[in-house]
Amino acid sequence: MKGELAAQFAESTDCVTPFYSGQLRLLPRSGVMLPDRFDTQINLRPGDYDLQLVVTDGKNFGRARSPLHIEPLSSQRLMTSDVAIGGGVRYVGWVLREATAVSPAPVIPTPLVSKDREYLPDSEDPARVHKHTPLYVYFEIYEPQAETPGLPIYYRWRITDQKTGLVVLTTDPLSAAEFLSTGNAVIPIGLKLDTEKLKKGTYKFEVQASDSAGRESERRATKFNIQ
Repeated sequence: MKGELAAQFAESTDCVTPFYSGQLRLLPRSGVMLPDRFDTQINLRPGDYDLQLVVTDGKNFGRARSPLHIEPLSSQRLMTSDVAIGGGVRYVGWVLREATAVSPAPVIPTPLVSKDREYLPDSEDPARVHKHTPLYVYFEIYEPQAETPGLPIYYRWRITDQKTGLVVLTTDPLSAAEFLSTGNAVIPIGLKLDTEKLKKGTYKFEVQASDSAGRESERRATKFNIQ
């Protein structure tokens, strides 16, 4: 924000441990399991940040850097979160099973869970989707704390071909009722979309929420590639 350090974290992991919160891949010819995704969670105030990450095994170093923008969350407006393209989906029961095997502490970071499925974000930017495989999408709708709570909430999405600018897939407003949880103002929505008709290329996924009072959230968008 002002060139000051806002937050930092550091952690190490044993690559051969049978329990690990990230995904694992087998290092060729070694038989050693290496994590290819690491999950953590930090609290930041709204603003603009420069996110930097360094990974090392004590001898070799890898570095990544990315701008990060955090918008303020208003309890008076209908809002949607950023969109995560899922690199994988699994039964949510595995989250607690793996976490309790390591520590009785609460699961951190909070997993992206909709109904009984955990959505694992793709680590690529833009996300990569292989031809003839589903497109997994996760986002959240934040209900306003209005004088008339409980209004029906809807969402609609569309996919645009970045090369032609044409909308190739779109929906009418869809009810979010099946994703509601009593007493929770956050509506977690996970979708499995059929992209069989899409050709190889770069696309933009956009989503917008609305309610029966006519209020609409801002559009949220993310890009993905079909290979």
